[in-house]
Amino acid sequence: MTSAMCQSPSIQEALQESERRFMDVLYNSDDAILLIGENTFVDCNEATARMLGYPTRQEFLQTHPSQLSPPVQPCGRTSFEKAEEMMRRACDKGFHRFEWMHRKANGEDFPVEVSLTPIVHGGKNVLHCVWRDLTEVKRAERALQESERRFMAVLYASDDAILLIGENTFVDCNEATARMLGYPTRHEFLQTHPSQLSPPVQPCGRSSFEKADQMMRLAHEKGFHRFEWVHRKADGEDFPVEVSLTPIVHEGKSLLYCVWRDLTELKRAEAELRQAQKLQAVGQLAAGVAHEINTPAQFVGDSLHFLSDSFRDMQNLLGEYRRALAALLADAEREQVQSELAAAEDAADHEYVSENAPRAFERALDGVARISTLVQAMKEFAHPGNKEKAPTDLNRALSTTLTIAKNEYKMVADVETDFGELPPVACVSGELNQVFLNLIVNAAHAIADVVRESGGRGVIRVRTRQDGGQVRIEISDTGGGIPDSVQPRVFEPFFTTKEVGRGSGQGLAIARTVVVDKHGGGLTFESTPGEGTTFAVVLPLS
Repeated sequence: MTSAMCQSPSIQEALQESERRFMDVLYNSDDAILLIGENTFVDCNEATARMLGYPTRQEFLQTHPSQLSPPVQPCGRTSFEKAEEMMRRACDKGFHRFEWMHRKANGEDFPVEVSLTPIVHGGKNVLHCVWRDLTEVKRAERALQESERRFMAVLYASDDAILLIGENTFVDCNEATARMLGYPTRHEFLQTHPSQLSPPVQPCGRSSFEKADQMMRLAHEKGFHRFEWVHRKADGEDFPVEVSLTPIVHEGKSLLYCVWRDLTELKRAEAELRQAQKLQAVGQLAAGVAHEINTPAQFVGDSLHFLSDSFRDMQNLLGEYRRALAALLADAEREQVQSELAAAEDAADHEYVSENAPRAFERALDGVARISTLVQAMKEFAHPGNKEKAPTDLNRALSTTLTIAKNEYKMVADVETDFGELPPVACVSGELNQVFLNLIVNAAHAIADVVRESGGRGVIRVRTRQDGGQVRIEISDTGGGIPDSVQPRVFEPFFTTKEVGRGSGQGLAIARTVVVDKHGGGLTFESTPGEGTTFAVVLPLS
């Protein structure tokens, strides 16, 4: 008894200290806190009054709870019925959180999140109520819902093929996607598995699964990624597309927003353009090649004329020798026979023929060899070849292209080659020949612009090397270089610094497409105005 009496003041003090701390928290908190008794407000802080638009907490506490809410809540029940239910739940569970509509002093209704906790305060059972204003949250939610609605409207109405991709699944798409891939409706397309959408192996040589996984990782890392792909239609036909991937959050899920563009017509147009440019290039070079062939052909013709005339003379000489031989055998006068033979040799120009006939043969053979080389180079360059990659001797390809382009540079430049030992490189040789031709002709034109007035000569250097797992081809010229102001636009389609009729502005753009997009390599350049330019083609060996 004595011990309990001794402890009572201590317990009372502790209780008072706890109440004091509680009231400090209540009055000083930035959260709106209210103590609710039975159908009355027991106490609150200034944050509560501010939230509800009352000048002070004392003025707020003079209001009746019925003034705090609109008559009916959004759920359709009256505020009185709903409040009773929420307070019962809080008392039953020990805590309850819910959304509510409150009414400010000026009559404006606004949403709040209410947290109710039953406590004992001042010896009475009350509800500790914390309010959180949801006005901005609801506004953001409405904006998000509107954004989602507009997003879906764009998705379904767009003429572009748009697809939402989840983790190894198709989440949604528009009808344009189904049409592109040959499915009757988007619902039928969405029932397919992603593995049905592409051929097993992409043109790059990697499996569609590996390549797709890599592309999606890049999209997530960079925030956006665009690449070319081959898709498979419902009927099994494969066709090229350009894919744009953008990571987004849709309905709370991380997805990839995918836009497809059918490249079938573009690829066909590119192929036709490349073929047209190739034919144009061959046509422009045809006159020069004809001239190159004509010169050795003249060697052959002149030499053959000489040999023909000389042969007739030798035949006549041979006849005289035969008659002389017959006369000798008949024991004729020797001096007369010798004189006649000497006269016959002079008439046939025997000494000159003996001296020059071997040279004529050499010239004829050399001319024939040069004709064969030119014709073979033309055949190799103009041959369409395979559309698929095949092992190719790039040094030989460059030599062939230099032969074809000789008429473009022979009057203005000398060619220096430094060919390293290269393994066969897997490539589409016909397309790379066109790239090399374009770079060599550009180099010749650049030099011609510099030496046109002086009559001098420049140098075109062609160098090849293996550099680790790749091959590097450099084509340099001693022309005037590329001005700094236009260097960023060199690879733009239809951009050219040449006069009308000398360049279409497509050569370097197509060259970059062939090297970078089709062969996974690189096409770069270094240029010093007034000194020259070096273009570098880098191709992977694997």
